[in-house]
Amino acid sequence: MKTKPVKKTKPVKKTKKQIMKFLFKHMDKKTRDKYKDESTHVKNDDITTPADLFIMQHLCERGKDGNGVRNVSKVINFLRERKAQLIELEMIKVEEASIVDTWTDEVIVSW
Repeated sequence: MKTKPVKKTKPVKKTKKQIMKFLFKHMDKKTRDKYKDESTHVKNDDITTPADLFIMQHLCERGKDGNGVRNVSKVINFLRERKAQLIELEMIKVEEASIVDTWTDEVIVSW
């Protein structure tokens, strides 16, 4: 009996609300409260976005839970699959060198 090769599927596009719901599931209450206001969900000069928070935790703490977030590796995989959408929705600060470096192919391979 022959088996067909498994096709890779693209991740389903999520709305900003769906993405935030997923991120909130992996934050403690204090951190969720900090990001209650929807204006904090997109890049601005006043606060790190929730997506950026997970990226920085992954890079600075080698993927360990802490700083109000948990299941960092799982969330990073979720974010990585939606990189283009996060940029389009302005949910990550791509203009900052440290964040831009996060998304280069060389670094992603090492994730």
